[in-house]
Amino acid sequence: MRILLLFIILLLPVSLTGCAWLDLEEEDVIILYNIFGTASTVSVTQTNASGGTDQFETEVPYQHQFSLPGNSDAFLYISAQISNTSGGSLTVEIIVNGETKANAQVSGFASIASADYSL
Repeated sequence: MRILLLFIILLLPVSLTGCAWLDLEEEDVIILYNIFGTASTVSVTQTNASGGTDQFETEVPYQHQFSLPGNSDAFLYISAQISNTSGGSLTVEIIVNGETKANAQVSGFASIASADYSL
């Protein structure tokens, strides 16, 4: 009985440290916001990596990539309003780990395309 108890006491720390494969931490998620089309400029509102909101004007095409922890429950959002008076068309996309999760298309001056996705 003492030998068995001694064996368990000596073997337990070794078996616990050898279980690195049990690490349940998930890999980061790669987020890509994508805007493209024939419109030349857009007003953008998007959720950023820290969960806040960014607003700015930019030329088309536009891309923004960032990463989040794999166990994140983030809400992703992007909208773009066509701001050039000649109009055009516009597509917004939210791509997660290479897979399109949400998109929207519009055309015409002042039109707004928006997409959202929850991890």
